[in-house]
Amino acid sequence: MAEGEKDPVRSNWWEQMRFTQLFRAFQMAIRPTKLALAFCAILSVYTAGRLLDFAWFSSSKPVAVVDAQSGRVIQSELDVYLSEAVGDRSEAAKKWGEGIEKKHHVGVFSLLLSKSGPVASGLIGSALALDPRGVFAEVVRAVNIKLWLIEMHPFYAILFSIAWLFCWAVFGGALCRAASIHATRDEFISFGEGITFAWSRLKSFIFAPLLPWMLIGLAGFILALGGLVGAIPWVGELFVGILFVIALLIGFGIALVFIAAVGGYWLLFPTIATEGSDAADALARSFNYIYNRPWKAAFYYFVSLAYGVICFCFVKFLVRVMLIFVHLFVGLTMNWGNATVEAGDDGSARTGENKLTAIWQAPKIDGSNAFWGGFDGARLEGAELAKTSWVSRGFFKLWIYLLVGLVAAFGVSFCYSACTLVYLLLRREVDATDMEDVYLDEYESEPGAHPPATGPGESESGGTSLPVVGQ
Repeated sequence: MAEGEKDPVRSNWWEQMRFTQLFRAFQMAIRPTKLALAFCAILSVYTAGRLLDFAWFSSSKPVAVVDAQSGRVIQSELDVYLSEAVGDRSEAAKKWGEGIEKKHHVGVFSLLLSKSGPVASGLIGSALALDPRGVFAEVVRAVNIKLWLIEMHPFYAILFSIAWLFCWAVFGGALCRAASIHATRDEFISFGEGITFAWSRLKSFIFAPLLPWMLIGLAGFILALGGLVGAIPWVGELFVGILFVIALLIGFGIALVFIAAVGGYWLLFPTIATEGSDAADALARSFNYIYNRPWKAAFYYFVSLAYGVICFCFVKFLVRVMLIFVHLFVGLTMNWGNATVEAGDDGSARTGENKLTAIWQAPKIDGSNAFWGGFDGARLEGAELAKTSWVSRGFFKLWIYLLVGLVAAFGVSFCYSACTLVYLLLRREVDATDMEDVYLDEYESEPGAHPPATGPGESESGGTSLPVVGQ
């Protein structure tokens, strides 16, 4: 074989095995910069939700039945909404709330947060069990929860969506940029560089997810105008009947946009982060890749989901084992004599849970409780911990919930890293672009250089208008 000539069999085999690039997502996701960006995104959304709950009128909050001792929500209007038929859900939830004698109002975000965990766990469990019906059921449940928010609390939904979109545009865009540079050049950018890039293209990251729904809304408005013509007595229905084929064509366009918007949603941010382009280009590329390679896109998504579930379960198991050993060895000495247990009025000794377990219960190896354990053992049997125990319990919660947040941050980081890899693979399939091609600002391509002043042929951010091929 002549020098430089490629072996067609080997080349075809390598092309078929390019999906193995998706297995780099774990390695990419555990980088400190990406974990920090994902954690900040989660923390910002959480803070925004809590602030909205705090500022919201109590009378407008969801009605719930709360356990008097533990303070946990037993049943809420969201549970009623999810259990009813599609046409009667909102009305049934309102009537149920009106019939409650002792009404308790809980925050909308708090209710959403309490339902998100079971949905995520059910989705992961169904995926591990290879149960497509279970996965579909959890997805439908998640969609119905969003419908509850929009239908029952529309004003809250608007404000929370604005905060959600802004937070993910900044931190999600920065995370995709970090993943793109890592995947294409095998280099790492700092936290500040990622935020700077995302901020310079904030409009693109914000409007990219909105554009397809704006197009659907515009098309729906045109159809509504046609229906308004049909309301004209005598001749209206005649005009609509004659021109109904136009309505069908518009409806076909809406269906195409909707399918591409759902399938290509996770390609929007990677497009902007990789190409340095705008929202329109991100939308066009995602539509193009989804409709040109639908089965490849579905296959890449499936592999990413399956691998992501396995990796996420591994991380949770690792944290569970770590906390079990921490509880075991710290408890060996912390529980000596139960020094913070107060004696009874008669001076008799009292027995109950040991000190550490009264503050924090360890996770169980069989997975029967949360992977971080619990904080339900606030009191011993017949005795209370010393007055300073509530402070120590607060610190325990701080550090353990911080660890839980890092686990959630890994899930977010993995998701954006995997979607960036999916985008690069689809781009190669459709546009025959090397996976090493990435847009770079001039100051990024030359270490130590500073952003130049804007001039002819340059973007406002100081970058060149053409992508730079990575090393």
